[in-house]
Amino acid sequence: MQAVLQGNYPSAKTASLRCLHQNGTVVWIELRAMHVRHQDGSLASVEVIARDVTDRKLLEERLAE
Repeated sequence: MQAVLQGNYPSAKTASLRCLHQNGTVVWIELRAMHVRHQDGSLASVEVIARDVTDRKLLEERLAE
């Protein structure tokens, strides 16, 4: 997550994170980060889209068994 927010993760790539919800359940989050740069090429900000892909991950695990 830190690499994504610092702009060190390639732009427009997706990353999956396994997170622990405050209620104790495991939640899978898929992130897509896009770098926003100044005209000189320096990093201005990082836009991140996050979505819950827990159901998909659980299905993939069941199919793999």
